[in-house]
Amino acid sequence: MKVFVAGRRSGKSFLSVAFLIREALAGDNRLVFYVAPTIGQARAVAWGLMKEWLPSWYTKSWNETRLTVVLGNGSQISLRSADNPDAMRGVGLDALVMDEIADMRPEVWYEVLRPACSDRQARVMFVGTPKGLSSWAFDIYKRARDETDTEWTSFTCTTAEAGFVPEDELESAQKDLDPRVYRQEYEASFESPSGVV
Repeated sequence: MKVFVAGRRSGKSFLSVAFLIREALAGDNRLVFYVAPTIGQARAVAWGLMKEWLPSWYTKSWNETRLTVVLGNGSQISLRSADNPDAMRGVGLDALVMDEIADMRPEVWYEVLRPACSDRQARVMFVGTPKGLSSWAFDIYKRARDETDTEWTSFTCTTAEAGFVPEDELESAQKDLDPRVYRQEYEASFESPSGVV
């Protein structure tokens, strides 16, 4: 399990889609899910990138309604939403990306998707920007940082480190935002809620 915590506009979507495609190409007839908090987010974040990156000669079909692409090797990449987790029951997954995990209920992972990953020992990547110390995303991040747990790894990247946002814009955002909000959104820092001691 991989946990990627990053600042806003740092390339999380690019990494997620690259992971999905790589996993779908890793063997024949694989089932790969990308799960976002809502189906609208899944479409906005990942669908266009997949259509841009996957060559038409290697895809068998694109289902715009179900947000599923079937590749030449029979593998499927399907975009799903966490707001209807029971619709994801009954499948066995080879790989999974859970994007913006702090905006999902923990039951989506623990009760629905974790069991779906068991029999095929799916490769899983959790992605998101922090949202406080009391979120389940923080718990997963802590587990991934535990060096004694060899099944989990974590990576972090600030918006500045990613290099997509100009430095003057970062300086402007830092002036405009509450320091706690800036650290959370741009520096990928798990912060206490504002005003709580």
